[in-house]
Amino acid sequence: MAWGPNTNTNPPPNPIENASAQSDVKKFYNRANATRRDTDKQKNFTVTLLDVDTAIINTLDSTLRLQVNDNGEVVKVPIIYGNPERWFAMKKFGHIRDNQGKILLPAVMIRR
Repeated sequence: MAWGPNTNTNPPPNPIENASAQSDVKKFYNRANATRRDTDKQKNFTVTLLDVDTAIINTLDSTLRLQVNDNGEVVKVPIIYGNPERWFAMKKFGHIRDNQGKILLPAVMIRR
């Protein structure tokens, strides 16, 4: 066997031979059409923006666990969702207040 630029030791496959083998294989099969959903007892699964926001806040709260030392006392830093009114107040005054009127510092606020 001679090696060189003009020798063809590995010829390309014959397209006529491969055509019959490919026709036996189904080209498209959608499994969504094979499953019946009208007899399910489960409701349809939906993910809303509230679910995404809650997951992000819970993940930040459980994995980061932000804490601050204040006069020898460990204070947990709250993670708060900032709606537009709360976000504007935070930008304008540099802090936000809780329901009793106390300033919430330190705090982490997120917004969408």
